[in-house]
Amino acid sequence: MKIDKYSFGRIRISGNNISHDLIITEKETKEWWRQKGHHVSMVDIDFIKKSNPDLVIFGTGYYGMMRIDSEVKQYLKDHKIELVCNKTPTAVKKFNDLPGGTSVIAAFHLTC
Repeated sequence: MKIDKYSFGRIRISGNNISHDLIITEKETKEWWRQKGHHVSMVDIDFIKKSNPDLVIFGTGYYGMMRIDSEVKQYLKDHKIELVCNKTPTAVKKFNDLPGGTSVIAAFHLTC
């Protein structure tokens, strides 16, 4: 799966325009809501715990306002899951540049 385009508050995947934060797994794309809007904590990463990917990409927003809790980072490290955490425009590029066959979950905050 490739992302066609990203701009503040919008992302297009396979011709479908999406205007809410989202998670992309190998099987699906779905809405992503966090307990605290600009903060990712352990309660917000059940999708990672269930899938155990090799790589997780967090897009932290157009301006990078979303923060990843240190417990989340430690969980990923302890489970040998690589973490890429960038402003969403950079995270989208990283996602699109991944070679095929990479076990990845991407979670994108689309606005600030």
